[in-house]
Amino acid sequence: MGNVSLDQVIEICKKAGSAIEDVRHAGFTTEFKDSRGTDPVTAADTAADAILSKGLTGLIPGSRYFGEESSEQGDADSFACWIVDPLDGTKEFVRGIPEYVVSVLLQVDGNNELAAIHNPATGDIVAGSAAGVLLNGAATRATDRNELPGATALASRTETEAGEWDKFSDLDLVTTGSVAWKCARVAAGLADLTFTLRPRHVWDVGAGFALVHWAGGQISNKEGEDIAIAPTHAKVRCFLASNGNLHGELLDRLADVPLGPDRRN
Repeated sequence: MGNVSLDQVIEICKKAGSAIEDVRHAGFTTEFKDSRGTDPVTAADTAADAILSKGLTGLIPGSRYFGEESSEQGDADSFACWIVDPLDGTKEFVRGIPEYVVSVLLQVDGNNELAAIHNPATGDIVAGSAAGVLLNGAATRATDRNELPGATALASRTETEAGEWDKFSDLDLVTTGSVAWKCARVAAGLADLTFTLRPRHVWDVGAGFALVHWAGGQISNKEGEDIAIAPTHAKVRCFLASNGNLHGELLDRLADVPLGPDRRN
């Protein structure tokens, strides 16, 4: 990894976050990547992406940059790859809900090395490595709760409205935008679990998965199998993220629940 530090990655994420907030304060128009008008994009997405692509690849010359908004950059065979969502939660950004984030994962030789998720609206940042996870610079980890009823669960607004969380009325459900932010909050010990039975791109979940693992939590698919993250356009079909203690009971509860639809291109 050379001399790249977590602090350097955090600073670049903060610069991207500042660009996002500048766009929000200045005003913006919303376009859509799909014909159904379900996948918005704004100048904030592209402004953050420009800062991240230049800054992160500058830390490791020749490194690969795999993100939502950019065509791939760098050497596809490089030992280092950045998996980036410059603005996860664009729907929330457009609606003025402070649940959108910058999400960055560095992989070295295919292994997760560093990750950072920054919420520019609140100023919070969850970041870490195998050495541990930090919330705003202070050490943190997943919760130690071991009873599923009453657990704090972060639920998608869209999925809640579609009835996909109806089986979990005994949980403390908190609707939250941005799948990356939901994972970050589980890793930071601010919630006990989240899940989605709908597909997600690797740039949506890469950093969050790494942080949950490093914080002592657990990530799996609906069958309880580990999910590998790599720079590919193939989607993660579904996932569960928990503090670890609740994972088995959560899997049991979801065993007969069908997968949700893929409504994104």
